[in-house]
Amino acid sequence: MSDRPSSSVTAAEILDQAQIYACTWSSVDGPFDAGDTLQRALKEKAELRRLVQRLAFERDRYRDSMQELADRLEPGKGVGIGIKESQYPQHLQNPSEA
Repeated sequence: MSDRPSSSVTAAEILDQAQIYACTWSSVDGPFDAGDTLQRALKEKAELRRLVQRLAFERDRYRDSMQELADRLEPGKGVGIGIKESQYPQHLQNPSEA
């Protein structure tokens, strides 16, 4: 059983949806296009966008919750909650800042 809430989005879900979108898009106007592939591809793209936006929303809510907690612990301190570039795992770091 997972510890994450059932409404949370995972990287695996996003990658799976990206693959579905890419496969559908690659079939547009191809020999296996039944005439509705473009509409299906646009639907899959919208679903991918929804998942990514949901993940970004969850990230922002988590950050805001951590900021609120920091403000409660040390009111008026003005400490910003965030992740420094060096704190990311190497494979997630921005190459221009590493």
